[in-house]
Amino acid sequence: MARSRQYNYWLDGYVKDNLDIVQNEAIPNKWDGLFIIFGREGSGKTTFGTQCCNYLDRKFNIDICVFTPDQFTEAIENAKPESSILWDEAITGADISLCASVISSSIISKLTQIRKKKHKIFICFPYLYKLNKYFISRCMGSFYIYAKDFDDRGYGYFYDYEQTQFLYGLMKEKYRFNYKMAINRAYKSFWFKFDKTFCLPEKKYDIKKEESRQLNDSEKGWVWKDRLGQILTILKNDYEITTKEIADKIGVKPPVLYTLTKNK
Repeated sequence: MARSRQYNYWLDGYVKDNLDIVQNEAIPNKWDGLFIIFGREGSGKTTFGTQCCNYLDRKFNIDICVFTPDQFTEAIENAKPESSILWDEAITGADISLCASVISSSIISKLTQIRKKKHKIFICFPYLYKLNKYFISRCMGSFYIYAKDFDDRGYGYFYDYEQTQFLYGLMKEKYRFNYKMAINRAYKSFWFKFDKTFCLPEKKYDIKKEESRQLNDSEKGWVWKDRLGQILTILKNDYEITTKEIADKIGVKPPVLYTLTKNK
């Protein structure tokens, strides 16, 4: 049983042993304290993530549970040394690849600061194979979280560093269209269970998550607009296709495209 001032929850012995190694051996010796928690939406990733963060950092709170790159940067810079930070990425669907890229690049850019401040970072993201390969290579391990039925959550596998690399390779190269086959074929360190205790105030969590989702929705249009502007600039500069020719092909007026390329 793991206990804090606010929460009592049961954490598997093997999970605790591995988190203890991170806390007492890896972090003091300047290793990156990064973990990925992946699995289907609704399977319990965030619940398990809050438990891991709370176990390693009894002061873990809603301020260092983040949903966006800006929130992550703020948490890294403002959190006290040796804090546990949970990035709970809720964006799915058509934007999943873009979000995976943003997560990977945001964390890689902060690795030096993360190591210096001895932070522990847990990333909740549905698809392991969507994340950046270099980012995967910097992680200490990963947790696959799954449910046996709609009302039967709380199960997982742990993959150490080498097992995570192997699983990632299987997902990317051999089982690109059926990641569960990769899960079945890859070696795991151990199987575990966890309970339903959510180690954050749920109402505050839901409010912050919804506000962050709305912020992401408003910002992602600008991200795609920037990507489109880059594509148009490449067509103009490398292939000598004029803006007017592109506009005629797609049925818009040239000034619409000029606004996308004026700063490119």
